[in-house]
Amino acid sequence: MRRRFFVCADVLAVVRDQGQGRRQAWAREWLSELWNARVGRISLEVLHELYQRNPARQDVRALLKWKPVGVERDTIERAWSLQDQYGLEYPSALNVACAEAADCHTLLTETLPDGRFYGRVQVVDPYRHSPHECGLQTAVAG
Repeated sequence: MRRRFFVCADVLAVVRDQGQGRRQAWAREWLSELWNARVGRISLEVLHELYQRNPARQDVRALLKWKPVGVERDTIERAWSLQDQYGLEYPSALNVACAEAADCHTLLTETLPDGRFYGRVQVVDPYRHSPHECGLQTAVAG
């Protein structure tokens, strides 16, 4: 099974933010590689947050192809558990719980410490590591 990458709303929002410079280029590279390999995942909560920041319906419609996971009762309970166990703020804990629900072992975000594991999910700061450093070039679209 191919490695899947859960992407938080912060990374998705940077793609449309012209003032981000190099960060925007890195975010675009990541999203391009994730699209090509078909291994990007998100949650409905991420889509809501993205739309609040940048109400571009075409972006949200396109990302629906990533089959976003819903935020169900079990996901909320898991987020609370992660919050208590690791001292996370709820939005970060919810991203980790949704990453687990989407069967992802990697969470792309800069809001949590790079390289840290929360349960079976490892955080990767997309502005410190390229997709290729994370083995994405080995993924084959299919």
